[in-house]
Amino acid sequence: MPSGAAPPQNLVVADEDLAQAMRLLPDLPPGCDMAILPRSGTSLRHLTEHLRDSAPLQTLILILDGGPGYIRLGGQIIDRRAIGKNQTELTEWQQLLTADARLFLLVNGLPQSGVGHEFSHDLSLCLQRPVLPRLLPDARTVLSSLHPEKTAPAA
Repeated sequence: MPSGAAPPQNLVVADEDLAQAMRLLPDLPPGCDMAILPRSGTSLRHLTEHLRDSAPLQTLILILDGGPGYIRLGGQIIDRRAIGKNQTELTEWQQLLTADARLFLLVNGLPQSGVGHEFSHDLSLCLQRPVLPRLLPDARTVLSSLHPEKTAPAA
């Protein structure tokens, strides 16, 4: 890391309804920032701006609503086709993540097999970083892995 550069950060991005329902705010470990996505008006571009403000990112955890083959970023649906259409935006993410960054994808309604696995794989290829899909109930386990004294969950 160049001298004067900020240390890598951990960022949790959560849909506002899920963050409240899961009571995630009090459980954030030290050194972890959180962005709440409102149901309306949020887009991939707004999320990229927040990532830019938080960079460099060591860990990015997306806790979102979705369904088979898509995630919802506020009012924007991102499916496999949208990954390709938003390549420019997602390419910028590559520069905001550290070389060894981890991206956890916890999506309510996105199955871990079939289209869910394909979506995660496509996102991983686009970002040139591993995307680790987890079940939504695993959110607390993933968050606890960010504590410095704990080890990271297996990929």
